[in-house]
Formats: sequence, C-alpha cells, structure tokens
Amino acid sequence: LLLNNNQVGLLQFGLATNGLLGVLEHMLRLVLLLNLGALVIASLAISLFSRRLGKRLKNLMSATNALAAGDYQSRVREQGHDELTRLADNFNRMAEAVTVREKKFAGVFNAAPLPMLLLRQQDAQLHLEQSNSAALEAFGELPEDLLQTPTDAWQAVHQALASSSAEQPPVALEVSLPQQDG
Repeated sequence: LLLNNNQVGLLQFGLATNGLLGVLEHMLRLVLLLNLGALVIASLAISLFSRRLGKRLKNLMSATNALAAGDYQSRVREQGHDELTRLADNFNRMAEAVTVREKKFAGVFNAAPLPMLLLRQQDAQLHLEQSNSAALEAFGELPEDLLQTPTDAWQAVHQALASSSAEQPPVALEVSLPQQDG
C-alpha cells in the first residue's frame, strides 16, 4: 500500500498454508496408525488361521500315518465346511473301506483250507506276520522267533521275489517248514 508515494503497508492475497499443513500432517499420522493397526490385526488373524490349519493338517497326517501302520480304526474329526473338512470326510470313508476290505481279507485268509502264511518285507528281509488256522493245523504252533526272524526259507522266497520284475508274472514258490515235535 502506498500513501503519497510512501509504502505504508503490505497486502497479501491467498490462503494461509500453516493450518493446512498441520491438518495434512495429522491426517498422514492417522492413516499410518490405521495402516499399522490393520497390519497388526491381519498378522494376528493370519497367525490364528495358520495355527488352526496346521493343527487340522497335523491331525490328518497323524490319522494317515496310523492307518498306514495298520490302525484301521483311525479317523479324523470333521469340523467346518471347507476343503479340509471334505478331505477329512474322504479320508474317513477311505479308512472305512480299508477296514471293510481288511475284515473280508481276514475272513477269507482264516477260512482258507490251505495253509497260508502272510509275509511282510522290512529292511530287505521277509518276516512271517500271520498264519491261518490251516497253517497252524499243518505246522503246529509256530515259535515266536520264527514269526519275527527271517529263515533260510524266507530268504529263498525273498530272492525269488526280488529277481522277478513287474512285467513278469508273480513267482509261485512252495516252501516246506519242518514239522515241530510236540
């Protein structure tokens, strides 16, 4: 402002930015705090979800291992309405089918009129796992060490089976066990 060619004042036009900058800084801090809070909540939710998922998968894996080890009564508790629940249901139906088939096999195996021995391969050795009633009648009570320790006869069976391939028909062997005096 000029008065008689002398400057007597100053006139400015525009908006004061001091207050606006303060509001922007406050909004920025608020957005950062909200984002940090959302990150913490999301991390907690993911942690809880992953623990729950991990527990359910661990239960399914334990039941699978138990079934593979011969525990045909092993089942998985079904909880929820998601893919893991459907997987647990499928596992339980499969375990039930295996149980039914195992019972049928045991019935046929035990009712067979011919002496039958069930062999299990473990650590490249064959072990006698079970015999049917006809085998017990033919051979008498099999000693416990025979049930656990491979004999020369089992080694012969093992060698014959190992020498056959998937393309060849199964090898048929007749193994004679000595009669026990009793």
